[in-house]
Amino acid sequence: MSAVISNLLFPNVEDYTVILSRYPDREGNPMVTRIAPSPTGFLHIGSVYTGLLNEKLAHQAGGKFLVRIEDTDQARNTTDFENQRGGIYSIIEGLNFFELDYDEGVVLKNDNSLEQKGDYGPYIQSQRLDIYKSFVKYLLETGKAYVCFLTTEELESIRASQQVAKQATGIYGSYALSRNLTEAEVIVRINKGDAYVIRWKANGEIGKKIQFEDGVKGNVDMQENYIDQIILKSDGFPSYALAHIIDDYLMGTTHVIRADEWLASVPYHIQLFQGFAEILSRPQWSYNHNSPIEKMENGNRRKLSKRKDPEADVKTLIDAGYPAEGIKTYLMCLLNSNFEERWKEENTNHPYISYKEFQVSLDKCSKSGAIFDMDKLNHICAEYLAVVSLDQLIQELESFSKNNEWDKEYLKNILNFDRVKKLHTTYQNISEYILPFVNRPAIDFSLYPSIFSADGVKNILSQYSKHLDEKLWWDTSLLMTKEERFEDLKQFGKQFGIAPSNGEFKEGGYIGKIGDLAMLLRLHLYGSTNTPDIYEMIRVMGKDTVSERLK
Repeated sequence: MSAVISNLLFPNVEDYTVILSRYPDREGNPMVTRIAPSPTGFLHIGSVYTGLLNEKLAHQAGGKFLVRIEDTDQARNTTDFENQRGGIYSIIEGLNFFELDYDEGVVLKNDNSLEQKGDYGPYIQSQRLDIYKSFVKYLLETGKAYVCFLTTEELESIRASQQVAKQATGIYGSYALSRNLTEAEVIVRINKGDAYVIRWKANGEIGKKIQFEDGVKGNVDMQENYIDQIILKSDGFPSYALAHIIDDYLMGTTHVIRADEWLASVPYHIQLFQGFAEILSRPQWSYNHNSPIEKMENGNRRKLSKRKDPEADVKTLIDAGYPAEGIKTYLMCLLNSNFEERWKEENTNHPYISYKEFQVSLDKCSKSGAIFDMDKLNHICAEYLAVVSLDQLIQELESFSKNNEWDKEYLKNILNFDRVKKLHTTYQNISEYILPFVNRPAIDFSLYPSIFSADGVKNILSQYSKHLDEKLWWDTSLLMTKEERFEDLKQFGKQFGIAPSNGEFKEGGYIGKIGDLAMLLRLHLYGSTNTPDIYEMIRVMGKDTVSERLK
């Protein structure tokens, strides 16, 4: 393809040499990794999974970790720039929640506006269109790409005929109808205003293999690319492949670490990079494809789906109150098997070990899919919430609940006495747990033990309040064992016809069992029949609160 056509299509783009000069080698040649999420909806847990691996690898090697927004699919882009929400905003909010520490990329400021940090941007692909066009222009001039005028109807016809003939679908060989148009024919159609795309002129052969080394999969042997793939779409936006090649080269990426759904594209991506080999001074990065997060369904594995699985949306986990640290620790168990082994081993003597202390490695990444297990996530989050400092716990709880007006010391007392039981997996659980301590709960009278009359209830509660005063529980309850405190409750109940045990109830002479009395107290103190230890509640709530609730 001649310079005449490339200049006709791209008359005002900068020369690629000028662009290359703006992206010099990074000083010291550090390891550079990146993630490149698309703003087509919520942040997928898989992006956090891969991002965690990229961040850890880069930073433990003293390198750089980047976040680049791949928004070239404009039809699916959900970013609402005018209202500062969705798309990019959701992605960055999600990354901030998980505290993925990236050195360069798009940043969300306090006023919710976006800015970019780093010397190798822009880090939003839709702001790099002229850069891509400059390199497409080079491919056209050197005959490595061509203008394709195939219509939607022609493409559908080609695909149908290929399926009938049981051939691979795509534009290649005799199906590449625009590949051999003359310069004059192309100019005429451009001037007529015919719609077009720019396609890569593939040089692979059907049946010929390419070998490459993958940092996770090892040596891979695959079919060469022989398809004339689109590199510039009709709307002027690049394909993922072209943008990936140009951006990762200019930004100095040394390791492309991504989900293995992209593994099949590597032969094409290598071939496309080689199309620029004459003008690029640095070698191509290494490819590393970690296995995706999967889910078991009817005994079979399948990829965790945005459409089917609410846990794939990090917003679902965030809204449910899962702690970021717990989620990241769980994801690290999926990423590196030796971390999970260490976590289990050290759990014997240490209740929780952070992923931050761990050195990841690509050769320990799973070569098969990692199964997302909510029970295991809950277990790890419960471990975290049971041992994180109370100050940190309250800070994270306030952030989740949007409430910073609670009495901090009272919260510490509430949260501290039952922590060893590891009751909570989320901040939502904790919020529901503490609210009855803070606000007097409504009582569901349908749960009342049927043995008690209204007057009987008033009398029991009044007498029990006096009993607490006389016994000075506020000072001495901690000196008594749980068994001693339960024995005291039994003795108190006997004066109201409450049997201290099932055996004595069966012998007759009692109106109810000790469990009925305990249920009554739980309902009035906490609003539920399922509560923490009664006497621990009494101690934490304090005399005034308990007296008020026993009225």
